[in-house]
Amino acid sequence: MEIGILQAIAALHCPFLTAVMLFFTYIGEWGAACIAAAIVLLCFKKTRKAGIVTAIALLADFLIVNVFLKNVVARQRPFEEEPALCAFLEEIGYPLPHDRSFPSGHAAVTFCCAASLTYFFKGRGAWSFLAAFFIAFSRLYLGVHYPTDVFAGAAIGGAIGLAAAYFGNKLYDKAERALSARKKGKREGKTMKDVFLFTGQSNMQGQTGSLPQPNEPVKGAWEYRFLSDTIKPLCHPVGENISYDGEEGRCDLSDALLGAWENGGSLVPYFCDAYCKKSGREALAVHAAKGSTTVSYWQKGGAPYRLLTEKFRAAEEKIGKENIARRYAVFLQGESDALEGTREEEYARLLSAFGEALKADLGIEAFFVIRVGRFANDERDFPVLAAQEKLCRENPFFVMLTRATGELLQKDGFTFYEGHYNNLAFSVLGEIAGGRAAAFAAGEAFALEKEPYAEFTAWLKRK
Repeated sequence: MEIGILQAIAALHCPFLTAVMLFFTYIGEWGAACIAAAIVLLCFKKTRKAGIVTAIALLADFLIVNVFLKNVVARQRPFEEEPALCAFLEEIGYPLPHDRSFPSGHAAVTFCCAASLTYFFKGRGAWSFLAAFFIAFSRLYLGVHYPTDVFAGAAIGGAIGLAAAYFGNKLYDKAERALSARKKGKREGKTMKDVFLFTGQSNMQGQTGSLPQPNEPVKGAWEYRFLSDTIKPLCHPVGENISYDGEEGRCDLSDALLGAWENGGSLVPYFCDAYCKKSGREALAVHAAKGSTTVSYWQKGGAPYRLLTEKFRAAEEKIGKENIARRYAVFLQGESDALEGTREEEYARLLSAFGEALKADLGIEAFFVIRVGRFANDERDFPVLAAQEKLCRENPFFVMLTRATGELLQKDGFTFYEGHYNNLAFSVLGEIAGGRAAAFAAGEAFALEKEPYAEFTAWLKRK
């Protein structure tokens, strides 16, 4: 049937039409006209985006059609089946193509270019489809392609061109905005910020019983407040009381997220102060913690996780995603799981799920763990400690920053009440953990403290 169509087209052969068809075929050779169009567009600032995207579309078309599909399908040319077509090509002096027939490279590249140009230039670009049609028809006129080769090439090339134009346009605009923001930031003295999500239970919430003095804002560090949608210089107290419906809370356990208890101190400013000083970078703190919570409280699908992610995304929008360099989570939790007797395997599974969800949903690059101290003060503590140790040892996404919590709990003067650290303890923990987070960000290795609990070491040996 397809040979019959080509034979019907061959009935149109005449010197004038043959010259015209050869002209269109030659300008379509290796996408010459399309490449020329992309180069011209690249020369002018106003059309440079269209030129870059069109050039990328042509490259993608070449790889998909000429490199991949032609060799996979490996269809013979029609003149290899019909001697009269071969004789016609020899008569007009057109060299016989040696590559495969399906799909038509000429049709693919020209319709790819036409689709891209039409996307960017609308009606003016649509005229390029007329040239693409004549180039594609010239392949049938010369008998070097079957009709299905040409139709498939036009469809595939058009789809590639349209997809490249759509996604390329968005990516180009995004890159341009980011570059513009960086230039603007340099002019205004702004720098990129690393965003930290501080989450966990009471010792991350902050229950020190007092506001540390002096309480100067941390240089180079900021805090995002969800309820007011503001960014403020970071100082104590940190966090805010947010109800389950996302409104201002009552400052008790009926809220989903809690700020520092009674407007006291917390770990966050000390951590960010050490991080900024050692790294030389700016930090934005997003506080999402609550006392008396188990690791199951923070799982994806629940309201606390939803509010946590909403707050983090709102912080991103406020600061501008183009102004964010890195995204980290800092986690201090486990006391309530020890009291409930959570098994090691279950705790590790839930903590892993929480961290991986933050990676997938928020782009968190590393999940920092400040290992919890003993709280139940019996063997119920050990499965939680073991789970945190194992997860950080086996999964590089989870990074343990310190075990100093255990040492501080065994000394006088570092707790406010029943395993809750005071401001002095947080200043020590923040200096250690924040400094090591800066070392991690710089690609530097650091060594953890020796195990502070001899009983835990003995328990591990008995397992």
